Amino acid sequence: MSTRILLGTLIIAAILVLVGLDAGIARHAPLAGGLWMRGSLIPAVVAMLSGLGSLELAALLQRRGHAPYATWATICCLALVITPWFGPTGMLGASMLQTGHALFVVLAIAMIGTGIVAVAKRDVEDGLTNMAGTWLIVGYAGLLPSFLTILRCDLPGADGAWIVLMVVLLCKVCDIGAYFVGSAIGRTKLIPKVSPNKSVEGLFGGIAASCAVALLFWWLHHRAQSAPGASAEEVSTVGAFLTGVPATIGRLTVAQTVVFAALIAIVGQCGDLVESVFKRSAGAKDSAVLLPGFGGILDMIDSPLLAAPVAWFLLSVAWPAV
Repeated sequence: MSTRILLGTLIIAAILVLVGLDAGIARHAPLAGGLWMRGSLIPAVVAMLSGLGSLELAALLQRRGHAPYATWATICCLALVITPWFGPTGMLGASMLQTGHALFVVLAIAMIGTGIVAVAKRDVEDGLTNMAGTWLIVGYAGLLPSFLTILRCDLPGADGAWIVLMVVLLCKVCDIGAYFVGSAIGRTKLIPKVSPNKSVEGLFGGIAASCAVALLFWWLHHRAQSAPGASAEEVSTVGAFLTGVPATIGRLTVAQTVVFAALIAIVGQCGDLVESVFKRSAGAKDSAVLLPGFGGILDMIDSPLLAAPVAWFLLSVAWPAV
């Protein structure tokens, strides 16, 4: 447990440094009007995690006797994740300027290409399941994390970096709250066949923890904005550091903040359960052995993968705050 806490602390510190550097580059880089304003380190890291996650999911499928086209799936995952970063800059051509349109194009190429690979391999015996497994990898490890890139890139400057941080933070706070509350008072099993250690009490504890943190950030942001005598630059700096999502959290009402945090927490827990289904189906304890007590890449990003599309929908469609 002490190893897990130490590594968890180091990972959180690394995430904070990553977000801070990405935001700083967007704010001060000479090319901030183009690609670097849309992100730098965060899209690159998300692409790396997506690629590694696709290989882990392919390995889980292989444990079940399937043979997904791992190389093609990884290429498609990387393309999906970086398209929202490069596309709207015009670097991929005029037809890829709209993020949604560009993702549809890449998805279509991924599906068509999977069929072509199956034909080239003459995979007539297991082609059906192998193509299905490949599409699963592309959707889970490619399309879902692409929403993290979209969240980072949809806002100009540094603000998108803080939104990504908020989504990841709320997911992890829910995990921590669920663990401690479940360990202390957890009696009612949530879905024991999928995850025997999760409890209903722990789930509600995790949701409460995420809501509390979101409300704290909301309060700190408004407190920083209303600080007497603070210059606009000071307010922006303090607000960015304390709230993490200054352009978004400040526009949400208290009720919207609670709904946002609660949904991110719930869907994040669903993401953890979905990955548990993958592992149990494959007869594996972890998606990989990368870090002691943490498992593989998918074990670390399973919650944000499902939470990112929900965050995008709430902030850009339900409440157009971004």
